[in-house]
Amino acid sequence: MEKRSKKKPIILAVSLLVLTVIGVFVVYGQMYTNKAEEMWAFRGDALDKEFFPLREEVASCVFGADDKVSKFMCDPGSITKRIEETKSSISTYELSYEDTQAVKQEVLNGLEIMDSAVEEAVKLNDLSKDDSAVVEVTKNILDKRDELAQNTKDINEIVNEYYQ
Repeated sequence: MEKRSKKKPIILAVSLLVLTVIGVFVVYGQMYTNKAEEMWAFRGDALDKEFFPLREEVASCVFGADDKVSKFMCDPGSITKRIEETKSSISTYELSYEDTQAVKQEVLNGLEIMDSAVEEAVKLNDLSKDDSAVVEVTKNILDKRDELAQNTKDINEIVNEYYQ
């Protein structure tokens, strides 16, 4: 009889430990699932539908990337308006998790870079070819292209963690 009573506390302790470990895994798994779902939703709504198409248009119209210029109107006023609308739309997202908030901030930074690049392109179009400022403005545009490429890389580094 005494052997049974000595085993009961050990069995209860081991059972409690196992349940605690399982509980921790379930809670952590649910938290990771929620983070991933928020990232996937933000990527689908904000990045794939708004940011990436706009970035492609800016790359084509401002930086002269690829041969896709004919695909876009390349009207600076229209592009600037879409940048502002996208900023406004992205700013309304209320996100709970650090990674998604970081992507949101990078997207907003990318939109600022695009806006600045469009402004530089307008300046360049207003200059005559003989103007000494052409070199400086062209350099600024190329710097914006590099900044946007780095911004995209930063976004992808965070987002890709959820697509492995």
